[in-house]
Amino acid sequence: LEILQEAGLKIGFDELEMARRIYGASSGRVGMMLRIMKASLFQAKEGTLTFDAIARGWELGLQGNGDVEPFFASEEPSDTALVRSYAAVMQEADVRIAPATLDEL
Repeated sequence: LEILQEAGLKIGFDELEMARRIYGASSGRVGMMLRIMKASLFQAKEGTLTFDAIARGWELGLQGNGDVEPFFASEEPSDTALVRSYAAVMQEADVRIAPATLDEL
């Protein structure tokens, strides 16, 4: 985001909150995060990157094949949703993980 700000783009959201949302939506995959951000830049209005632009970028980045809930709902995603996102990508990679809590199971 610092690079975007240095280029003159304003950020219209809380950066830490958005980091959680993008982490969950991308399952922590850097390539997917970059795809979301790239698509989001085309949605920026009046020089400001907004929450709605990021959510729309997510939809466009997946070409309509993704579910933006719960990561771009009005409420911040829960820790459980983030753990599930992480577990899903680990399962895709055929990496076994052991849940530490009942919520993670």
